[in-house]
Amino acid sequence: MAILENWKIRKRLGACEHTGDAFEDGEVFYTAIFPEEESDGYVRRDYSEKSWKALRDKLGAFSSWRSKYEMPPEEEPEEVVREDAHSLLRRLIEEDKPETDNARFILAAMLERKKLIIETDVRDTENDARIRFYEDRASGDVFIVRDPNLHLEQVEDVQQDVAWLLEGKDPEEERRKLAMEAAGEGSGDAQSPASKDAGSEAESAESEAESDEPGEEE
Repeated sequence: MAILENWKIRKRLGACEHTGDAFEDGEVFYTAIFPEEESDGYVRRDYSEKSWKALRDKLGAFSSWRSKYEMPPEEEPEEVVREDAHSLLRRLIEEDKPETDNARFILAAMLERKKLIIETDVRDTENDARIRFYEDRASGDVFIVRDPNLHLEQVEDVQQDVAWLLEGKDPEEERRKLAMEAAGEGSGDAQSPASKDAGSEAESAESEAESDEPGEEE
């Protein structure tokens, strides 16, 4: 099997993959994730409860869970001045840059702690990668996040990177500034109060992510 490295967001289509019938508000359905070797990633398919019970043994899904369909709200345009943790995680997942793996993991833990997303499953792949599946409580979209297995000595640096990203700053540029200040070429407080608050929140969320169990697979 190909090495699966595509961690894009898998959107909910609102209809049964098998019958094509649209889900009704409040209807129970099942989300299933399948490997897609052509794209080195994953494909999402949703099934009505009846279809899932009839087909689940034949489908061979990599991961699956039970959900309840909620009609999406009417979208209202919003002026976004600064990215919050939710929009930042979405952007980083869509960009899918390997260097943001650690930040994505911390952001997902923060959002789970805020109950904006829920962890539905954890799976190990054949290439020794551990991936975590999260479902957006509002949209039903599935976020696929690789667990980077952070070591304790790495956590503080990742928390600081996340804090800078939430402030709209480039972590690489900020680290260059810190290096210059350490060499006596700059001055001022290296970490703003906003960075400290975001870092503290990320630390708490990361600790909870280590102890929380995923939702039960159906």
